[in-house]
Amino acid sequence: MGNKTNNYLKYSGMAFQMFVLVLLAVFIGQKLDAKFQFLEPVFTIFLSLFALIGYLVKVYFDVIQNRI
Repeated sequence: MGNKTNNYLKYSGMAFQMFVLVLLAVFIGQKLDAKFQFLEPVFTIFLSLFALIGYLVKVYFDVIQNRI
């Protein structure tokens, strides 16, 4: 039971980190798009994708190094 609970906490923590990171990227992207007055949400899309890909790369390397 303890190991199952530990895995649940670990993976829910990872999901929460990813959610906060992407939310922060969207918020900053919207502010930058408004500041530079782009018609399309260029910064929002770029920063969101960059944050998501960056976090997935971090998870990949953590898995490779057996940290997770």
